[in-house]
Amino acid sequence: MIKGVGKQIILLNNTESDLFEQAIFILRSGGKPPYQDVVKECERMMNLHIRAKRPSPSRNWWKIGFFLLLFAVVLLSVLIVIK
Repeated sequence: MIKGVGKQIILLNNTESDLFEQAIFILRSGGKPPYQDVVKECERMMNLHIRAKRPSPSRNWWKIGFFLLLFAVVLLSVLIVIK
């Protein structure tokens, strides 16, 4: 809920992003910040959110390696039992 009068809102439409259709920023009360500062802060916040949601490829490699190692151990165990 927004209280008070004179809140400044920045509404970004058509962000050309796969994640965001629209972004809404509500500025704090007290003065009008320079335009470049507002743009930099909006970009910083959006980039932080995008990085936080993107899965890290390095996390998946250990899972693949673990299952390949487990498969190799099971296969070797079966081969040893068969001989």
